[in-house]
Amino acid sequence: MACTLEENTQTCKQIALELEHYTEDGWYKCPKCGEIIEWDNDSCDSDEDTYTCQKCGETFDEDELEALSIYEYFSDNDVFNIEYRISGDGEYRSVELMISCGGPNIYIDTGKKAILLYWWFDKAEWSLSDETCNQIDEYYEEFYQAIK
Repeated sequence: MACTLEENTQTCKQIALELEHYTEDGWYKCPKCGEIIEWDNDSCDSDEDTYTCQKCGETFDEDELEALSIYEYFSDNDVFNIEYRISGDGEYRSVELMISCGGPNIYIDTGKKAILLYWWFDKAEWSLSDETCNQIDEYYEEFYQAIK
């Protein structure tokens, strides 16, 4: 069942926004509901060292909050294919990651700095920030260097 261009573009946007959360400081995963939340000083009780999740309303020890990083994103999500882009002298340049396949196919492409979606003849995309692409590249360059 194909989706409209608007729905496909929204899918790309949602993935891009989630990646941005994993690469910006101040974003956490709630240990109670698993939702991604932004740090909110009003939700923190510094006297008790507790934090109340804005999504589920549960209160827990502040040190239970899991700070997000690109490492957690890729350990929590499947990558079905990795295409390394390498210069003529063997140096890492960028990576294309297939994160969904079979309808639609979705890629994270740090060379194009975009989320790319293909569904039969339909295409959609959403831009990624330089910082997000840089962190993804740092992560995957480590793997490339290990197999080089």
